[in-house]
Amino acid sequence: IEDSMKIKFDQLSYQDDAVNAVVDLFNGQEIRANNFTVFGPELFGQVQTEVGVGNGFSISTSVLLNNTQKIQLDNGIQPVNGLNKGFPQFNIEMETGTGKTFVYFKTILELNKKYGFTKFVILVPSVAILEGVKKTYDLTKSFFKSVYDGVVYKSFVYSSDRPNDVREFAASGD
Repeated sequence: IEDSMKIKFDQLSYQDDAVNAVVDLFNGQEIRANNFTVFGPELFGQVQTEVGVGNGFSISTSVLLNNTQKIQLDNGIQPVNGLNKGFPQFNIEMETGTGKTFVYFKTILELNKKYGFTKFVILVPSVAILEGVKKTYDLTKSFFKSVYDGVVYKSFVYSSDRPNDVREFAASGD
């Protein structure tokens, strides 16, 4: 009976376009493992000895900018002249009810498949949206597992009462 209760997910072309726009930002990226230092508030100003696994990228800023401009032109958006200073930030804007959360998860899995990226953070502005993201995660987990050759991905909701969750996330190899 439970199998007959499964939800069928239609993958819509505008959702695929959004996913591909993000994935194509990193055209030229090679798959590689990366390490970064994990800092906790108790360690600021001290030598850090723990190692975490991060999503570093090997493409140059100019390649990233060229990829960005191409995607913008392909989507009828005025291309930017440069990227934000510091860590580059990108947005996908979609209307309410169009499957943004589905797109987030599919994008994460595509970035993992194509480039080996393993660490992702989804920030939400309210408890109501957080609950929706958690529900979508639960509803889509088995669907994405079947589409992405059994890939298993984990999630957790950050709580300041459990700071070690973030440390474990950063330090884990998955």
